[in-house]
Amino acid sequence: MLGYRFAQDGVYTFRNFDGDLPKRIQAEQSKPEDQQGARTAAREIRRTLRFLGLIDNHVGETDLGNQLLASPQGSADELRVWQVAISRLEVVDPDGNTSHPICILLRLVNKFGQIAREEMALALEAADDSENEFQRIADLVPIRDAVKANRIKASRFQIANGVKILPALAEQAGFISRVDQAQPYKLTSAGNAALQSCLTQGPIALAQLPPLVGRLPSQTKRPVRKLASNQHVTTLPSENAVVGILSAEQQQAAMRLRFERTARHQKAVNHVADQLSLRLDLFEGAASFDLVAVREKFQSERIVLLEVKTLDADVISQTRLAVGQLLYYERFSLADRWSGRLVLKAIVFDGDIPETIASFLDWLGIGAFCVTSTTLEPLNDHGRGIQAWIVTLT
Repeated sequence: MLGYRFAQDGVYTFRNFDGDLPKRIQAEQSKPEDQQGARTAAREIRRTLRFLGLIDNHVGETDLGNQLLASPQGSADELRVWQVAISRLEVVDPDGNTSHPICILLRLVNKFGQIAREEMALALEAADDSENEFQRIADLVPIRDAVKANRIKASRFQIANGVKILPALAEQAGFISRVDQAQPYKLTSAGNAALQSCLTQGPIALAQLPPLVGRLPSQTKRPVRKLASNQHVTTLPSENAVVGILSAEQQQAAMRLRFERTARHQKAVNHVADQLSLRLDLFEGAASFDLVAVREKFQSERIVLLEVKTLDADVISQTRLAVGQLLYYERFSLADRWSGRLVLKAIVFDGDIPETIASFLDWLGIGAFCVTSTTLEPLNDHGRGIQAWIVTLT
């Protein structure tokens, strides 16, 4: 049985153990099933793996679970799968409301700058992910006073789990850290990236991990990968592929993009690539832009810098984010390889946007597009200008 295999492998240990493992296992197995600690541990581990989305209700591996198994132990890809699984952890209350405790925990740490372990119990207090509910639980800090005043809805078991289990999971994922056990937790750069994903897109999603394209040349300053005409855009290469090439700032940007580039986002990027690959060479940035469309052999010809945004978050926040990214990438990510070329900037949405947003982007000189599996439709004058230029290319 799984529980006793854990005992044999040292994953589960017995209390008051005298060193004779076969004898202790035999003694344990003579007890009623609900009193066998190893079996209880196995059940709880299975439950945890189901909550994390790594196995299904039939104890079969999910897609996420298979990605974890395929990731080298201790690798950046393995960590990424854990980060996704932990951030997706859901709690459903008796009324059917759903909350994501890790996202709430990160919001609490962010709001207070740092937070003691006991306050993290409040991550399981929230009924849902709404702003009103978050403000309610934030007002319960310090939790000791809230408990004394009987203002906590969570059970004592939930509070215990919120103190023992959730901080450990968030720390394992690299989202929070502390100097020592006596100190409060703070957000890490990965935690900040995960927090932004929670605020704009909900819990982190993970596209299928493709085979790595190979190690980037050591002389590359800002990793850029050219796509074959029939090749879809992939998720970022693992950090192993770019270590020593990216600066600390670029590595932090790559970590942020790892959370932004969700499965829905990658689908939209691939649709854009399908529309442009017949006329233009396509490049993706390992730690920056979504797509650059260019004809490499024409050294003085203009290029198109595209930022793709999904509308699972509100269009205003996505537009503001994309505008800042385009300006930054134009100045810092394109200068080395495409210096001196005229850059046409565009934001591609995976749905329609209000006319006010399209006009605003026109005012900024940025094209707006809507992409589907078969079309790339311009939504403003600058977008129509970019499309007209692309159509003339042979």
